[in-house]
Amino acid sequence: MNKAILILLCYNFVSYCAVAQKDVEIAQTFHLYGKIIGRDTGNIVLLYPTTNNQWKRDTCQISNGQFLFTGMVNQPTFCHLIRPNIANNYADIYIDKGTQSIELNDTNFNNYSLTGSNIAKELQQWNQKKRSYSIKISGCKKI
Repeated sequence: MNKAILILLCYNFVSYCAVAQKDVEIAQTFHLYGKIIGRDTGNIVLLYPTTNNQWKRDTCQISNGQFLFTGMVNQPTFCHLIRPNIANNYADIYIDKGTQSIELNDTNFNNYSLTGSNIAKELQQWNQKKRSYSIKISGCKKI
């Protein structure tokens, strides 16, 4: 009887650990849906650090102007979204667990709209403030 209870307890513990590990993996998964205005086909690259701090270069096909990246992150993660073969056409963004969407212009990745996470909202507010200060500074006269 005691042996049966012990086996049952061990089985429950192992099952609980397996489910908990799966929950952690789900919580860290990100999906980055994208749309590129002015581009129907081609490739796009996402460069980001993985959960084990190794940089990953993930390439995706653009189909009908759309793409999807899926991966794992531990926290809001700084990454680079790159349009290959076009000089200086990239966007520095933050991705986070869950689903996010980005809309880009094919000739200027710096002008993008990212939605779907708190970090995306904060980054958008920061970029707006940077632009407004840049405009004010460029209007100043040099002495």
